[in-house]
Amino acid sequence: IFTPANRDLAWRESIGLGIAAERFGANLYANGVKPSGVLEHPGRLGEVAVNNLRDSFSGKYAGLENSSKPLVLEEGMKWTALSIDPTDAQFIETRKFQRSEIAGVFRVPAHLVNDLEKATFSNIEHSTLDFIIHSLRPWLVRWEQAINRDLLSEKDRAEGYYAEFLIDGLLRGDF
Repeated sequence: IFTPANRDLAWRESIGLGIAAERFGANLYANGVKPSGVLEHPGRLGEVAVNNLRDSFSGKYAGLENSSKPLVLEEGMKWTALSIDPTDAQFIETRKFQRSEIAGVFRVPAHLVNDLEKATFSNIEHSTLDFIIHSLRPWLVRWEQAINRDLLSEKDRAEGYYAEFLIDGLLRGDF
């Protein structure tokens, strides 16, 4: 059963996942070392050597400007990747899905948030009309009623003044 609490949870989770994907992408490109992993040294390094190696490695290979530079490892060191490549994690597909999911929660057609994967000329037109009639118009009616009730005096209303959103131009279909 779809209740207001479920709806609130749905949009909260959708937006949260979208924010997490955005942060992941920002962090991925900010750090630039792709994939994230471990430098293995055949011997034992002291704390000072570990800190020097970490700082040196980050300075040469971290950040967007250093992304995809070849690693130069010395003294028998070995690189072991730990993370999943963004392609394998379907990072871009996740971002697209979240954009559509959030638009759906707010009843906005996918093409209005530039998601044109499943768009055709005819379904965009009908999706736009559906959005205006079923999502936008109910809010416009509420606003009109509130404006007429709260902002116009009895005298204004008696003189024929009223608030109305004119959406006829938006409702024109294909000629």
